[in-house]
Amino acid sequence: MNNRRVFALARKEIIHVIRDSRSLGMGIAIPLLLLVFFGFALSLDVKNIPLGVYDRSSSSMSRAFLAGMTASGTFKVVSNADSYSQLMNLMDRNMIRAAIIIPENFSGADSPEIQLILDGSDAYFARISLNYAKNATEVFNRTVLMADYFKLINAANQGVSVKILYNPELSTRIGVIPGLLAVIIMIIAAMLTSLTVAREWENGSLELLISTPVKSLEIIVGKLTPYLLIGIFDVVVAVLAAKFIFGIPIKGDFLFFSFSSILFLFGAFMMGMTISIVTKNQLLACQLSLVSTFLPAFLLSGFVYDVSNMPLPVRLISHFVPAKYFISIIKAVFLKGGSITTLWIEFIFMIVYAFLSLAVAVKSFRLKM
Repeated sequence: MNNRRVFALARKEIIHVIRDSRSLGMGIAIPLLLLVFFGFALSLDVKNIPLGVYDRSSSSMSRAFLAGMTASGTFKVVSNADSYSQLMNLMDRNMIRAAIIIPENFSGADSPEIQLILDGSDAYFARISLNYAKNATEVFNRTVLMADYFKLINAANQGVSVKILYNPELSTRIGVIPGLLAVIIMIIAAMLTSLTVAREWENGSLELLISTPVKSLEIIVGKLTPYLLIGIFDVVVAVLAAKFIFGIPIKGDFLFFSFSSILFLFGAFMMGMTISIVTKNQLLACQLSLVSTFLPAFLLSGFVYDVSNMPLPVRLISHFVPAKYFISIIKAVFLKGGSITTLWIEFIFMIVYAFLSLAVAVKSFRLKM
């Protein structure tokens, strides 16, 4: 590989990127906008659940119990009912999503039984709300989940000491931002380079390169250089945004994270380059890069959905999704103080992914008219 030719191609591509405001905006502005937008908008936390209360006790103890239930902001009392049927009517009309019935002998009984009724039409919502309710109070010893409209399921609340590591407040933002960073980088990197060679084919300028002594590897590396610089800039901006805007700590080896990020970027860029080489059409390349990066990174990486709960064939496929390993690295470095000593398997996969992507791109590129 001739370094002089690579430098000339890289300089040509840098000039083109600077002149093309759309590519520059896509590479710099869009990742930050997506991170901020999804960081604030994408939340799995359950807050301000409309709560109906039927307090048959009307005692200081019952009022203290309700104050403890609503103190965290998870539940919000919107109605004080006078009967059980009124609560059910409110739930039928979707005016409340949860209800609490406090018995008359609440302040005097040794083990007062409080009934918590949740709308189980949304199973995920009901499970999360039930966990919030259990953690919000230590007064009552039993809760009731309304999984079906008339079917009540008793759930014992045992006295268990709980300690939550890495994310004590169970904030979904802390769990989402590191994974979101990987997904955005994967999408933008592949989309940027998916247009490079396809654009040359459509403009006819690639034929000029074919007539020169330049080799396939030199074209690929030359075209990759400016986008890799943009990608590194995006990672730096994303990390700063995660730390100073969202308050995500960085407890681990930042140097290890930097090397892993470069490998992940390189592999994603090569993936986009391969798509660009094969399709030879900018529109098709853009669409194919979006489908081949966004869907696997979002669905099969463990970013949102737990892979262990998926069918075996899907779990096997997830092992070939690079974002899965990079998300593991980011979360461990940011939240757990991870380093290469605990994440060497993921790091090896990043290396294999980067060089395999390069080999596929070079193999796919044939300098022929």
